[in-house]
Amino acid sequence: MADYDVVVVGAGNAAMAAAVSAREQGAGRVAVLEKAPRELRGGNTHYSGGLLRFAYDRAEDLLGLALPKSNWAQRLDTPPFTAWPVTGGITFTFGGVRVNDRAQVQSTSWTSIAGLYACGEMVGGLFHGNYPGGTGLMSGAVFGRIAGANAAGA
Repeated sequence: MADYDVVVVGAGNAAMAAAVSAREQGAGRVAVLEKAPRELRGGNTHYSGGLLRFAYDRAEDLLGLALPKSNWAQRLDTPPFTAWPVTGGITFTFGGVRVNDRAQVQSTSWTSIAGLYACGEMVGGLFHGNYPGGTGLMSGAVFGRIAGANAAGA
């Protein structure tokens, strides 16, 4: 990997933000490594239903993915009615590596590990107990941009 200025591991929202940011900051060659099989590429973005789907090669591949809205918002007016409390599933981790405000990974002695940056689901310490909806994608995009920019300048 010595031929690359920046190596990004993963291909979800945060990783793509890091790769784009690194190029914008002057990194000549950026490698994006993805372990997932072709049909699952794109990290959690692949499952999010968003338009950021790196698992597809062309925009034409996205046509036909939209679900018909004919069965949405139907009236629920015939009893009996039953309700259950519902909570979200695994969306991202509350634990992970600690980073500073430059997205540099911190060692166990709270010093930056030279050349190692993190963003996305592997970053811990951002949320405690719970988080506002949508903030997992936002923190991935923000720390992705920060990590990419700083890795390019390292």
